[in-house]
Amino acid sequence: MNPSRIASRQQRGTTIRLLVVLALTLALGLVLVSAASALRFTDDSYLVPEGTVGEYYAHEFTGEGGCGPPYAFQVLSGALPPGLSLTGDGLLVGVPTQAGSWSFWLELSDEDPPSEPGCIPKKSQRRFTVDVVAALGITTASAPPATLGTPYSLRLSAQGGSGTRTWSIASGALPPGLTLNSASGEISGSPSAAGVYEFRVRVSDGSRLGSKQFTIPVREPLVAHAHRAPPAEVGIPISPLNVAASGGSRSKSWRLEGSLPRGLTFDTTDGAITGTPGVAGIFLLNAIVSDSEGRSADVHLALVVNPELALARTSLASASIGRPYHARITASGGVGAPKFELLSGRVPAGMRLNATGTLTGSPRTRGTKRFVIEVRDKLGASSRGIYVLMVR
Repeated sequence: MNPSRIASRQQRGTTIRLLVVLALTLALGLVLVSAASALRFTDDSYLVPEGTVGEYYAHEFTGEGGCGPPYAFQVLSGALPPGLSLTGDGLLVGVPTQAGSWSFWLELSDEDPPSEPGCIPKKSQRRFTVDVVAALGITTASAPPATLGTPYSLRLSAQGGSGTRTWSIASGALPPGLTLNSASGEISGSPSAAGVYEFRVRVSDGSRLGSKQFTIPVREPLVAHAHRAPPAEVGIPISPLNVAASGGSRSKSWRLEGSLPRGLTFDTTDGAITGTPGVAGIFLLNAIVSDSEGRSADVHLALVVNPELALARTSLASASIGRPYHARITASGGVGAPKFELLSGRVPAGMRLNATGTLTGSPRTRGTKRFVIEVRDKLGASSRGIYVLMVR
């Protein structure tokens, strides 16, 4: 073959190979330029943190690629969580005011006009979601009072936050004998010392904290007492009959089950029964005391009201001069052993009336004697009667 033709062919082959390499290089360059100039949100933009109602929130959306910074951001549609706003440079900031899940579309814009010649400004849109949870807080209103030596249980409750809750005592101390379950939030046990105990309980979900102050008063058991009610009498004021209570809280009130006789009243403040009974009988009562912390106790009473003291209105048998005489003056009703007394007039000579109401002796003179006898009982009640004795 002609040497000049061979050289020509080799030159053409070299040229073709150079063109192919150039084409591939241009194509690869275009791809690299295209990839480098793609506008997008950074990966960190997608790591949107959870918000909490009432707590400061901040998250920055950032961009990369395109014609480069500065980048601009705006909300295209949807709604930001109430209390949050988006700045033009992509900072979502504020204090959320409402719990919920909030979705919205953001638009990312690159530098416009671009500082690099030949770069075409672009926009990118993405959908984001911000979850806002309620603040973690203890919802139990208060701790009920406790009683010494009596089993106690209170399960604390909380709302808001997320995840597993853990309970602890932040300050102060529970009453001796009580413990707090860190997993369930239950305070339980049997108090072993009286007193008023203040403490602060803390609850955590791992990222949030809530706390609340509580007070548990521990009292001695509430017990009602009453002395045996002394017998009463119709028409005679009774000595104030007081029921009493020990233990419990200071503030107490009383109520009475059963009916008092007419004329008596029951004081619900101090448990005193006072007045003047107007009817006889046996009255079964139950006095119940309650304290301001919900405890109660009771005591049974039996009130006996005797009929009014009265002399028996009987006539006396006549007596004979010089002969022994015996008569018994009697009374009904009243309280205790009655005592009799000659109030006015005279019994026949040779006779006498003793304190038990017995009229005895041997009259020495004939005639008719008129006299007044009075009887008194233990409560001071009295009754009088006129008696006539004839001596033959």
